[in-house]
Amino acid sequence: MIYTIFGFYLLTRLAPYLYSSVPLGYDPGLYLYLFNSYSSVGLFEYTKLANWLVEVYPPLLPFVVRIINIFVSPENILVPLALLAAASLYAATYYLVNHLYGKKTALVTLAILSLSIIQFKFYWWYYVKNIFAVALTLLLIALMNKKSKWAYAVAPAIVLLHQPTAIVAMMVLLLRKHDKQSLLTIAASALAFVAYYVPNWDVTIAPYLPGFMRSLTPASYGTESGTFYSLAESFWYMLPYLPLSIAALLNSKVKKDKSVMVLMLTSLVFAGGVFLSRRFVPILDISLIILAGAMLATFNKKIIVGYLILLAIFFAVKLPEQAKPLINMDEYNEIQLLSTTESDASILVADNEYTPWIYGYSKRRAIAPGFGENDVYWNASEWEDFWSSNNRAREMELLNKLPKPIYIYLGDKQRMILFRPDGECFTKFSWHTYKYICK
Repeated sequence: MIYTIFGFYLLTRLAPYLYSSVPLGYDPGLYLYLFNSYSSVGLFEYTKLANWLVEVYPPLLPFVVRIINIFVSPENILVPLALLAAASLYAATYYLVNHLYGKKTALVTLAILSLSIIQFKFYWWYYVKNIFAVALTLLLIALMNKKSKWAYAVAPAIVLLHQPTAIVAMMVLLLRKHDKQSLLTIAASALAFVAYYVPNWDVTIAPYLPGFMRSLTPASYGTESGTFYSLAESFWYMLPYLPLSIAALLNSKVKKDKSVMVLMLTSLVFAGGVFLSRRFVPILDISLIILAGAMLATFNKKIIVGYLILLAIFFAVKLPEQAKPLINMDEYNEIQLLSTTESDASILVADNEYTPWIYGYSKRRAIAPGFGENDVYWNASEWEDFWSSNNRAREMELLNKLPKPIYIYLGDKQRMILFRPDGECFTKFSWHTYKYICK
């Protein structure tokens, strides 16, 4: 049964690729750019990359992928990496729930996990480091309960994978009974933090501190940030199993592991409005799924099957609208065609909707609004002038500040701007791309 459920779980993650080769989510292009950039420096020179890469991506996953890239190109690892992340979460959920409640509850929980829109969207966004970190957090809880020394390696790995998930994992450790194992695990996590984050404080921690501190003030708490469903929308998608989760909390016969409760309460508080709050929603969801599985497993087989059929119908109705790639195949192919431009060409990304795709797949310097190491030619007001001035002299003045050769990409989802690549200064390279040729 576990393999049947996994087959369905994996099929839902593979299904979007059966009709399109465009990677899901917003992040694949950024990961591809990261992996390719890392290949240009030494194995232990990760912090020599552009500051925004070091700021956004902790080193563990890039380091592992860098080694794998000896055998497999970064382009060919993107989809398998996402599937591996999804599989790791599936396996970790089974391992923890089987340990806490037994095989029956583990199978029921996996079925709910496979039918969770929140967890599918977690995968869809290509949050691979986040997914791996959540999987390791579930594994850590089981290892701590089993008094396994593997916890000394897993906890630091979470710290070096994804900062928000690491905060939740550390709360789980700190609120456990402080025996020798928990103290050593906390110490190992602290060593990982000191070894990497402290020497690189300016680019790994400092950029997040102002937003985090503001979010803790009463006036700012409740203001959601981060890319994912809002908390209200998330609860709508959790609604099919949320009553079961609440019933589990109220039912004295359902075992409630302290660490799972800390996981749920911490992620709920953080999802309520701290900095990057929406990134905590999938952690809240997985903890509620575990509780829902524990409650559902107490019912007889007919009720379990009937409930899962209803949940499957809900999932089937909602999935098609959630599984679409952000760009179409033609745009994806056209962006890859940019790699045939001059080797020193720059691509002006007029809308940040296309930033990760140009960064990852054009193999050229990307100049994007408010993003990355190449956004140094225009300030915010100049970007606004380019979009909205409708003044050809001003537009050319701005374009002349950019390195040549320069191409402009205007995709199907381009924001409504007044700039138009018309006239003798522009030649059409492809359907959405124009080269600026005036000096």
